[in-house]
Amino acid sequence: MIVGIAIGFSFNWKISLVALGCVPFMVIGGAINTKFQTGYSDIDEEAYKEANLLAGDSILNYRTVASFGHDDIIVNEYDKLIEGPMKLSIKKAECIGFWFGFSQFV
Repeated sequence: MIVGIAIGFSFNWKISLVALGCVPFMVIGGAINTKFQTGYSDIDEEAYKEANLLAGDSILNYRTVASFGHDDIIVNEYDKLIEGPMKLSIKKAECIGFWFGFSQFV
């Protein structure tokens, strides 16, 4: 890295100074992007917990569900349980997209 900086300064010191001035912004943007991408996995797991339990129970007891004709009821209940996590995922995707764009822009 030091050799690269030295070569950059030897060819054009003005551009090298601008590039060195952008390094803190790139590091901060990358760190925030990484934090957002890793920090939300626990939130996602907790949000989908009830929906996964409903899906697992209905799959294990498929014959009972099918015999009573509760397919539509279970699907509607699953859709209701997924609405909250879906909104969280959209907010998370927008935030991650912003910070990823920021880190790539700088």
